[in-house]
Amino acid sequence: MAELEAVADDLDALIDDLDYLPGHFHLEMQLNFEPRSPAPQRARDLKLQREGLRQELELAAAPQRPAVRHLLGAFAFYLEELDEARECFLEVAHEHPGNLNAWANLAHVYGRLGQEEEEEACAARLAGLMGLAEEPEAAGNPQLRAARCLAEQGYAHGFDVGCASPEERARGLAAGIALYDKALGYGQQIPMEEKRGWYFTMATLYILAWCYLGMLLERKDTFSTTPMGVHDCGYSGTDPLDCFGKAIEIAKNQPPILNRLAKIFYFLGKQDMATGTCNMALDVLRDPELNWQAYCTRAKRRGLTILPRLVSNSWAQAVLPPRPPKVLEFQV
Repeated sequence: MAELEAVADDLDALIDDLDYLPGHFHLEMQLNFEPRSPAPQRARDLKLQREGLRQELELAAAPQRPAVRHLLGAFAFYLEELDEARECFLEVAHEHPGNLNAWANLAHVYGRLGQEEEEEACAARLAGLMGLAEEPEAAGNPQLRAARCLAEQGYAHGFDVGCASPEERARGLAAGIALYDKALGYGQQIPMEEKRGWYFTMATLYILAWCYLGMLLERKDTFSTTPMGVHDCGYSGTDPLDCFGKAIEIAKNQPPILNRLAKIFYFLGKQDMATGTCNMALDVLRDPELNWQAYCTRAKRRGLTILPRLVSNSWAQAVLPPRPPKVLEFQV
């Protein structure tokens, strides 16, 4: 018994000494906490986010695809689709054998599946890649592995679906930006094209942060006193519409970000802003197969009941012309 306690103490001390910890299942995301909403609603939100991620996977540049696959695997895990989660992480591990998050996430999934040998093998591979084993992995640059590990974790924070308040959402976005900052510190030798992808994601988090700041300012009258974070950052006299406008202005040429903003505006009841933001996304990208989210949000705004799938261009043409709200049925 005393021997087991000593091993646990050594492991805790080792983790405390690490500057970062691979994997997505220890991140302080609301996905990892005790759920606060009914199970059907949680599953709905996760599935909606997963559909958006699958679209992002099709559009993502090659260096960013592991980050998307990791998050798809995490969503599958929390939807109790363990085999699919394992396949997502295995795909990354096969394509990028030095990917730290892949081995950490696989170890977690194998542990849940009760496959102890596979779990131990993944943990051993991870220890070797991190230089913690007796025979560390020699191939590759450990600094680059660390940088990519942190960047993939930072990416995940932009898709946290369990936040109960704008304050929590803002903290999550700030955590994502902080992880990217740390990744850039490790990744001096990261190719410039890959770094541009990191900067773009940081900019996305920054844009969403402006949107949630506007939400917080709209609701500050519900607090007995204005939150100190608002005072400390100098926003106590800022108009919420200025924040929403700032987010839209920065994102004006990026349809995926505009679509995410439009969804936020829609759920906030700001229907005119949702429609206008969708129109901006469609001005940049009108193809319904690539920009179906904008058409879907516009359809919801008009009170249409639509099938939750993309059909042909005729579907888009049916949505675009102005018409009074009514129920439409489509045959695929």
